[in-house]
Amino acid sequence: MFLSKTVDIVNNDDLWLCGSKYGFGLMNKKTAKSKYIARFDDDTIKIEGQISNDGAVDSQGRFWVGTMADPMDFTKFEGILTYLSI
Repeated sequence: MFLSKTVDIVNNDDLWLCGSKYGFGLMNKKTAKSKYIARFDDDTIKIEGQISNDGAVDSQGRFWVGTMADPMDFTKFEGILTYLSI
């Protein structure tokens, strides 16, 4: 999992919530094992050809991640920008 942004989870010292290349994930701080909890190309989000490039937590505790067209996927390069929250 390629990470673009990590944030701490309140009352959980073992995991980070992450914005990664292809979606949102959880990463164990001690083992570095990770798993996706939502991918940009799954049936829920449906934005193929996108990668995350930055993220932040707002004052209400929502984790926002911005996406952009994947420069390695030239067949879908459209200059699309999306903001997602989890």
